[in-house]
Amino acid sequence: MNETSENTKPPTSFQNTLQIVKAQDFFEMIGWFLTITLPLILYFFTSPISAPLHGQDDPKIFLCILSAASVMWAFSLVPELVPMFFIILTTALLSLVNAEVILSGFSSPTFVTLLGISALTVGIMQAGALKRFILYFMQTSSFRKLNIVFFCSGFIISPLLPSIINRCQLLGSLLSDISGSLSISPTTKPFLKMFTHGFFSTTLFSSSFLTASLMNFIIISVLPLQEQESFQSAGWFIATAVLTVFLMISYCLLWLLFMRSSKNIPINVENITQNLSKMGPIKKSEKFTTFCLIALFIGMLTINFHHIPQSWLSFIVLFLLLVLNYVDMNDFQRNIDWSFILFLCSLVSLSQVFKDLKLDIWLYQGMLNYFPQMLSNRYTLFGSMIAITIALRFFLPIGAVVALLVPSAVSFAYLAGISAWALCFTILFIADIWFFPYQCTFYRIYRNPFGNTFSYQKKFLFFNAAMNIVKILAILCSLPYWKYMSLI
Repeated sequence: MNETSENTKPPTSFQNTLQIVKAQDFFEMIGWFLTITLPLILYFFTSPISAPLHGQDDPKIFLCILSAASVMWAFSLVPELVPMFFIILTTALLSLVNAEVILSGFSSPTFVTLLGISALTVGIMQAGALKRFILYFMQTSSFRKLNIVFFCSGFIISPLLPSIINRCQLLGSLLSDISGSLSISPTTKPFLKMFTHGFFSTTLFSSSFLTASLMNFIIISVLPLQEQESFQSAGWFIATAVLTVFLMISYCLLWLLFMRSSKNIPINVENITQNLSKMGPIKKSEKFTTFCLIALFIGMLTINFHHIPQSWLSFIVLFLLLVLNYVDMNDFQRNIDWSFILFLCSLVSLSQVFKDLKLDIWLYQGMLNYFPQMLSNRYTLFGSMIAITIALRFFLPIGAVVALLVPSAVSFAYLAGISAWALCFTILFIADIWFFPYQCTFYRIYRNPFGNTFSYQKKFLFFNAAMNIVKILAILCSLPYWKYMSLI
């Protein structure tokens, strides 16, 4: 009897931990095995690729390098930036392209633009101007009005604060403070309403404005020069107008369907006012960073009139913030997301290497031979790109998906006779679709202040899944509008 009970007793927590570690090690071992073997398989079984001014094996070797990096991304073997650096380093060491090509992203105006905008974001977050702005308008005794103001605040700051991560941190922190002051527990449905409004107001419209996401500047930088001028701030917003209106209307309808409730929670305005009073009087840093933010936003919006490049506008702001010490050098070094900036600049380099090795033409011809129906008309091309992007997002982070698809999309668009912006924008917008928390860094950052106390995650994810369908429909509804604008 004792032997039976000993044999059937449940495994200890140590044994469970050991099993998990072994499973993780096995998963990682498979990843490294594929990282080594997949490039070898591609090299020996891929036919030679013609590329003028390059060796016969150069394009094929680059594809092998790209396949190894893709496995690293898919299995999360290393941080997201490392595979991109692996591509640049091995390409340079093997002299597959000239140094000017592989390092083009770091010498482009995009690097200066991203640096200036990131420094301004650091200054704004530290000064607290946007937090004060939101708290000021949230002083209301109606919970419904509080929700509306919270959503509108996230929507308004989207084009003003280009970092989605910083917006999620700001709104997540505000939600934590306000819900605590109003005694709204993360386990209640009213909290779910505010949580949903805050997240979607900061992320849903990140593609609607050029300045709403740093990734949008990368899309601009890989476009042909004639298209870059057409899609500055005003041109970008005009091109996304139908999509933005469709998203707004659909979100409101889904909100009424999923979240509507006749119950109204009484709000004590003094509780919100206390959060505002804790910030003290308006500081000089708030005034100056707000001035820089508005000036840069207006400058980018009117670039077609003054013809000052975005990079110079951003560089002027960067210089003023540093020379007047509104952004301390230590904060400049610590708080800027250097890995993300370097990743985006590497993406520009990757796009140039793709063109230089003529892999875009090779890929287009391959698709034409094996999947002619995909390129038979422009609507099937967009539909195929949507399907491929969603499928890749289950295995790869958003940056990796954009890095792999955008270089080929630019060439596909050129060869198909459509705007490269329309196809690249579709990839970037659809890459933002996610179904599970592991797919979205923004969600994890936004939810971080609440830990495991948020008990309505399943309902939120269900609402997010419905919004994913809306996003696909938004692109499909934009196609006739883009055709009217002669983009497709």
